Amino acid sequence: MFGWIGLGGWKQAAQWLVITQPPAVADAIVVLGGGIPTRPKMGFQLLHQGWAKRLIFVGDRPHVLTQVGHSYCPACDFARPEVTLLGLSRSTLDDLQRVLPHIQGGLNRRILLVTDPYHTRRADWIARHLLNQHGIEVRTISSNAYFKMNAPQTPWWQDLPTRQVVLSEWTKFLFYLPYIWGLTWVL
Repeated sequence: MFGWIGLGGWKQAAQWLVITQPPAVADAIVVLGGGIPTRPKMGFQLLHQGWAKRLIFVGDRPHVLTQVGHSYCPACDFARPEVTLLGLSRSTLDDLQRVLPHIQGGLNRRILLVTDPYHTRRADWIARHLLNQHGIEVRTISSNAYFKMNAPQTPWWQDLPTRQVVLSEWTKFLFYLPYIWGLTWVL
């Protein structure tokens, strides 16, 4: 790892964080907490395009999700079972653990996991570790929104907000390594 950093690999550190997977027909779309309005917007776009018939939002501000939802999907009824709002989001792992009972069993064998670009690698890693053991396939979809940050192909290290997000994601990624390696007692 130190050799990779010394040889300039750190310049690709932002690019490595971003996963770009195309959507596929799924049983549910799961929109992780945070990223308002970009994540919910992508979730509604996927629902509208017919990639799934069920939408699950995780977040600590359900009223904001409802407002965003009505602006992107005026016909959606948030009281109906195909749109589920789960509140109180603390972390990516917590989000996915809260979602699991809503997708476990039945016909839920594939989900589309929606998050922001720099969060895709870590979210995908955690989701695959947690959900694959329950027979649930995960496809991680980026909201493609970088806000006011540099895209990963640009000199990300020259922009303070981008640098903070990239370094934060790498730190969190390293924090989750013991969990991924099966040392669940660490978290």
